[in-house]
Amino acid sequence: MRSLHEAGEAVETYSPAEELFNRRRRNVGLIGGPIALLVLLAAPLPIALPAHRLGAILLMMVILWITEALPLAVTALIGPVLAIILQVAPARAVFAPFADPIIFLFIGSFMLAEAMFADGLDRRIAFGALSSRAVGGSPTRILLVYGAVATGISMWISNTATTAMMFPIGLSIVAHLTRGQASDVASRNFATVLVVMGLGWVI
Repeated sequence: MRSLHEAGEAVETYSPAEELFNRRRRNVGLIGGPIALLVLLAAPLPIALPAHRLGAILLMMVILWITEALPLAVTALIGPVLAIILQVAPARAVFAPFADPIIFLFIGSFMLAEAMFADGLDRRIAFGALSSRAVGGSPTRILLVYGAVATGISMWISNTATTAMMFPIGLSIVAHLTRGQASDVASRNFATVLVVMGLGWVI
């Protein structure tokens, strides 16, 4: 069975024409982003100077995001760094959102979900629940057990972490039960309900 990263590489395989297009798109972003920044900085706009500079930074970041000229994490950091260099705001104010506890909560939850997927823990839990005599092959009982497990976990850890743990388990259950039945209306409805139950804890 392929790992998550191997599956991602398989999905992201491009033809030579697509590779050429992506390379040209990235080159356009690398050149066009800084040019757009400088042009907008030089343009006379009837707004305050910090807002003027911030607008130029946002324009360049949008171009870099659309063209994917740089990795998204790098692009996300360019904006705050330029805001400090161009004196839009002080460093303490610019980087304050990066230290917000909610950011680390999400990072930890996503790391937990990735670890579960990479080690196959989600599949073991899903198959263990499916093989239980109390659950059997009843979609209704599967939904009830899935919801009960999510409820129990959410009583002890955050809802975000609960969603990060339960969502890959729900996907494994859906993949196992709807194998070869993706076009069946009942299967689609079951998958929709299960996924909504998994995501509902973070809403």
